[in-house]
Amino acid sequence: MGTDIDADIDIDVLPHLGGTGAGGFYELAERVILARPLPGYRQTGEGARRSLAEAHRIAREIGRPIVLVLAADRMGSDDGQSREVWRTGLDTDLVVGVVIVSRSLLGRAIGSFIIGVARPPVPAKMVDSFTEAVVRGNGLLAARGEAPDE
Repeated sequence: MGTDIDADIDIDVLPHLGGTGAGGFYELAERVILARPLPGYRQTGEGARRSLAEAHRIAREIGRPIVLVLAADRMGSDDGQSREVWRTGLDTDLVVGVVIVSRSLLGRAIGSFIIGVARPPVPAKMVDSFTEAVVRGNGLLAARGEAPDE
C-alpha cells in the first residue's frame, strides 16, 4: 500500500461543510467529518483554535455530536500550542472522537503526538484508510450512544 492518502478518496464528491485557512471540512459519512489540511500545513495554536471553532460550528449546525477524521499525511507539522488547544479546547458534547488517517512516517509521528502526548479528552484512533476511519468513527459514535441514523 502506498503513502498517497489522497488516492483513497475523491474529495470532489464529498459535501463541503466549511473550512479555515488550514483547509476544509467534508462529510465522509453521517456525522463523520473529515478535516483535510492544505498540503504541508503547519498548525500553530491560533490555527488550531480556528479549526476547532469551525469543527464546533459544524457539529452545532448538524445538531448532533460528530467524530473528526484528520488526514494527518497532508500536514507538515503541529506545534505544542496546537496540541494543547486540541487537548483543552475540544467540546466533548460536540466532538465525541478523533480518528487520524495516516500512512506516512511524518503523519504517523504527528498522529502519535496527538494521541500519546496531547491526549485529547475523547477517544482517538489511528488508521491507514478513510474506509477504516468511517468504520471507527461510526463505532465511536455508537459507543457514546450516538449511532448514525439508519
